[in-house]
Amino acid sequence: MEQKKQEAMKSKKKRLSFGQIVIYIIHGFTVIAETLLAFRFALLLFGANPDVAFTEWIYNSSDVVLAPFRGIFPAREISEVSILDFSTLFAMIVYLLISYWLSNLIKKWEEKKKVTR
Repeated sequence: MEQKKQEAMKSKKKRLSFGQIVIYIIHGFTVIAETLLAFRFALLLFGANPDVAFTEWIYNSSDVVLAPFRGIFPAREISEVSILDFSTLFAMIVYLLISYWLSNLIKKWEEKKKVTR
């Protein structure tokens, strides 16, 4: 009886497909990029001191994912220290849309691959 339960549990365990692994990598990148960009946006909006180590680290780390979008929209100064950066918001939207689109494309490819087997 116990052996049958173990065999049933083993058969239920599935290995991740290549597509699922790629989707996890895409989602992981998106979560990291969105988190960095959200912190950057908030720190700029609230006028955080750029000389503080954490703020400097966020700005430097998010520069990589923001680079393709820098300068698309002008940043607006709300006060002497507060900046509303529309390029960061646009980058966040684009990364979310690309992640969603790629994930769905891979899922459809995986389903099509299962049907043809």
